[in-house]
Amino acid sequence: MKILWMLVFFASCASAQDFLDVETLSTLRTRQYPLNPFQKVVVFSAPRTGSSLVYNVFRYLFENENYLLFPHNQFDLNRFVLKTHNFGESSLLIGSNVLFIVTLRNPIQAAISYVRICPRKTDNLQNFLERLMRKHAEYVTFCEALQESGHSVIFLRYEDFENNIEYLLKKIEHHFEIEIEKKDRELISKGFRKENVSFYFQGFGSFEKYLPISGFHGQHIAPEKYEPSMELTDWLDYYSEPLKPLFKKYGYFFDE
Repeated sequence: MKILWMLVFFASCASAQDFLDVETLSTLRTRQYPLNPFQKVVVFSAPRTGSSLVYNVFRYLFENENYLLFPHNQFDLNRFVLKTHNFGESSLLIGSNVLFIVTLRNPIQAAISYVRICPRKTDNLQNFLERLMRKHAEYVTFCEALQESGHSVIFLRYEDFENNIEYLLKKIEHHFEIEIEKKDRELISKGFRKENVSFYFQGFGSFEKYLPISGFHGQHIAPEKYEPSMELTDWLDYYSEPLKPLFKKYGYFFDE
């Protein structure tokens, strides 16, 4: 029995060595890349649109070394890379030399994902979904208004980078006119792939538990395909109709 336990222990240690700690991954980078011409970046978007992945990639590349191990949810304006879903926090940066990174996702799929992880079940699903879908439109129109007023805004589609971190890295290289070192490219690609991230929150029982530095939550990534109820999809189809003209500008709802 003791021999069997030792075999299991060493096997688990060996498998753990195949993973990179997402909490401290940024400390392995070769250097801090320049944010020129910006003073800071804020990842601002609706929930369940891939913002945690994008935030961590930007933090790895650009964050001041003194803040690499700070909690993700401390909205400290001294930091170079920030992430928020809060309109009020984002408004604090208006007028500054800031680049707004806005992640988008098909709002129906984002809402389904939100319902999947939501720890508190609603008594009125219809009203809940109406508010949720309206919120997605509000994020987009808020950021479009920022862009129209002269702020720098980049919209990134979740569907383009979800399983293709290289797409995101090339976008960053092009926009900032930098070349990401091979080692950094490899660490980002391996460290933030779904299998690696999932390894570090596999013991979390709910979405309410999270990794403090990276901000990845339990159940952030679905271990298996989630099948929404017909009631859920019917209401989402209904409430997505007013959103379609807005989201078609970003390539959604053209495959109907």
